[in-house]
Amino acid sequence: MGWRDILERKYYADLLRVIAIIQVISIHVSSGFFGNVDLIDTYPWRVATIVDSISRTGVPIFIMISGMLLLDKNKNYDIKVFFKKRVSKIIIPFIFWGIFYFVKYGNKMNFEGIKKFILALVTNNIFYHLPFMYIIIGLYLITPILNVFVKNATQKQLWYFEILCWIVGGVIPFINEVFKINIGIQIPMVGNMVGLFVLGYLLDNIKFNKKTRYAIYLLGAISILLTIVGTYYFSIKTGTANQILYNNGGVNIIIIASSIFILCRQIYYKYKINDKFNIIIANISKLSFGIYLIHVHIVLSLEQSKIPLLLPQYMPCTFYGLLMRVITVFIITYIIVYVISKIKYLNKIV
Repeated sequence: MGWRDILERKYYADLLRVIAIIQVISIHVSSGFFGNVDLIDTYPWRVATIVDSISRTGVPIFIMISGMLLLDKNKNYDIKVFFKKRVSKIIIPFIFWGIFYFVKYGNKMNFEGIKKFILALVTNNIFYHLPFMYIIIGLYLITPILNVFVKNATQKQLWYFEILCWIVGGVIPFINEVFKINIGIQIPMVGNMVGLFVLGYLLDNIKFNKKTRYAIYLLGAISILLTIVGTYYFSIKTGTANQILYNNGGVNIIIIASSIFILCRQIYYKYKINDKFNIIIANISKLSFGIYLIHVHIVLSLEQSKIPLLLPQYMPCTFYGLLMRVITVFIITYIIVYVISKIKYLNKIV
């Protein structure tokens, strides 16, 4: 990406993508420690819990970025053109890497294997990081309709929609889980993912004054602390790696993601950021989709490797150790995706 290309971009969207992909990698690097019930309340588990809790806004931020870029009062989407331009770009990589993970991790593509793959494909059961693809495809399918809603709704109506999404997608599931009840209220048109999608549009188009921004930053910091402490508490209480506070539609996650979103936007609106830095961030951002698809394979490959520097005694579950693991996975994955992106035809899979 060159100097002219960077001028056409929303800088802070690129920075958000980079933050989000690093968070996603951090989750999958730390999950082996966090999810190990034998380690609960040990130092490695507490470190992993902190890293995991801080990183849980990765997917919500990706969804918010999509909403920010796709929902636009000035656009009139032609459904056929939109699907051809947007959906087709994610279907090919999704199918390719879906087959890759399916075959690489325990299956064969014989007749029975193909039937099993098709079943896994339609039931969202291919590999543990690929449910994100179903979310994005679903949001893309309703974008032309959502855009009509966004164009005609007032700001108050949009916030009312957001509140409904938070209640249905975050508050009710939390209450049901904690108090072991089943609240019967159902609002089929709203949910956490579509709420995050519209929230990205809202936060991109609203100017917050200084006092409001600082209040949101403070709430974000408090929410991070509550997520860490709450996850520790519920995990100790249940004897499992409890993820009740990791719901993408949870109020705590929404507040943290929103504070990061607004902070990144404000940085680029207020300060002159070095052009070279912008180009580096934009180039990483451009490859973030491919990095998302491939990084889990790199994480698993490194965990199974015999490379001395990657063994637990050299990279233990300390903050430094996890940081080194994240950096290692990121660099290796970036290089692979970069090389693939430069190969004609093969670049369609990233």
